[in-house]
Amino acid sequence: MSETRPSWAHDLAPQIAVDAPLSAPQPHHAASEFEVMAERMRDEPRNSLACLMSVLQVPRWWAGSWSDDEYNEKKQLARISGGWRNARGDKQFLSFEQARQLISARVLELGLDEKVVNAYPTSHSTLAADAAWRNLSFERQMDGFRTSKGE
Repeated sequence: MSETRPSWAHDLAPQIAVDAPLSAPQPHHAASEFEVMAERMRDEPRNSLACLMSVLQVPRWWAGSWSDDEYNEKKQLARISGGWRNARGDKQFLSFEQARQLISARVLELGLDEKVVNAYPTSHSTLAADAAWRNLSFERQMDGFRTSKGE
């Protein structure tokens, strides 16, 4: 089969070196707001713990106004390492480990299966399923945990 492109078009085809890297290293640049948001969405265990504290209505969590960020010594907004700070009152710190302990205590208090509860943050495959679940009363949500089987 012969080439159908005119001879002058052969020079227009991109020339790719066989052993060239797939992508050249990019110069360092400031993260865009979208990159910052994407990074926050992948921030584990922070996201899962905050989700569980909210879903289980852990009293200490609900009584506070917990922040992920605070201004550092350079007056730049920075992520709080290893936990959250309460924006109310004395600005107390809540570590990830303390959050895990509060979640475990709340699971026990509510008579839930910890394995089922811990699977919740990644259990909804659609926004509609998540919205339907969130529209249930707290008691109905907890009943849903009680009737689910941990795998």
